Amino acid sequence: SIAFDGALTELATLLHRIALAQLPEAALAEDLAERERLVALARRFDPESVQLYYQIAIQGRQDLPLAPDEYAGFTMTLMRMLAFAPQSEEAVAPVPPSPARQAPAKPASGHLAAVPPASASGNDDWPALVSRLRVTGAARQLADRSELVSRTGDKFVLRVGNESKPLLIPASIERIKAALAEALGRPVQVEFQTGQTQGASVAAIAENERRARLDKASRQMNDDPFVRELLSSFDATIESVQPLQQGQQS
Repeated sequence: SIAFDGALTELATLLHRIALAQLPEAALAEDLAERERLVALARRFDPESVQLYYQIAIQGRQDLPLAPDEYAGFTMTLMRMLAFAPQSEEAVAPVPPSPARQAPAKPASGHLAAVPPASASGNDDWPALVSRLRVTGAARQLADRSELVSRTGDKFVLRVGNESKPLLIPASIERIKAALAEALGRPVQVEFQTGQTQGASVAAIAENERRARLDKASRQMNDDPFVRELLSSFDATIESVQPLQQGQQS
């Protein structure tokens, strides 16, 4: 039988070695048999993602006794890693969308244009600000899944859903804090909470838009006279519908 507890232990050990290989001066023995492979893997992942996957592996190992069986616990741990895997830049559309999809112009200093100070009401356009932050990997995932609870001066209180707790690693929080400071042109404070969200994050807005496109495509398909005639003639059903992406032709 497969020892899933041991598999997660080995996975966590591998992630730890990858993290060591990502240090400025790799803390790996020169004669280590796997050194070349570890260094190659270290180049393929950003440090925040490695920390995130390590945390998920450790938590998954602790949760194995609580799972229906070890196989379920092991596979759910791997699926959790996939769920939080960094997405490509095109995976989540910037909010609000720009017709030309151009990045904001950078001033000569190399910093992002400063965002005007906000009131304490918390009504800032947080998704638009998030889309401008220069973060990647796990920090981007955390930023995209966060909602603005309040902002008082330069203090941001943010919230993510309980399912996003694995993303709350110190390195990602610090990267978001630094990116906000860069965007605003001054130091900021960032506090994260977990709990019920309102669907106002970049990721939630993108998912709602995706579902809206899917619902519209499904209605159009079901209301099409030709499609309905085909379904009736062949006693068929529609199993799934995928809306066309921009640039695709029907």
